[in-house]
Amino acid sequence: MIRFGFAGQQFATERLIGDRRSLSGGPTLVFVAGIHGNEPSGVIALQRVFQDLDQRQVSLQGRLLGLVGNLEALAQHRRYLSRDLNRIWDQDFS
Repeated sequence: MIRFGFAGQQFATERLIGDRRSLSGGPTLVFVAGIHGNEPSGVIALQRVFQDLDQRQVSLQGRLLGLVGNLEALAQHRRYLSRDLNRIWDQDFS
């Protein structure tokens, strides 16, 4: 569990923000937030989406998965620590 601040408020998260699935199966939709640690709003938005789904008892057809991309950078409120996860995808990356 890491803690981070945004707009004067404190938040906490783990890698897995939420995982909801239907009993009947279906497609999977994956959201990754917090790729950049200095951009926490996506993490907060996903937390709110999963809270809303729970409060409204929304039934899904498939699976909805929410993940945090860069936990340590988020905890330190830094864009990235050793490399920018949004800039590593090129032909030489293996």
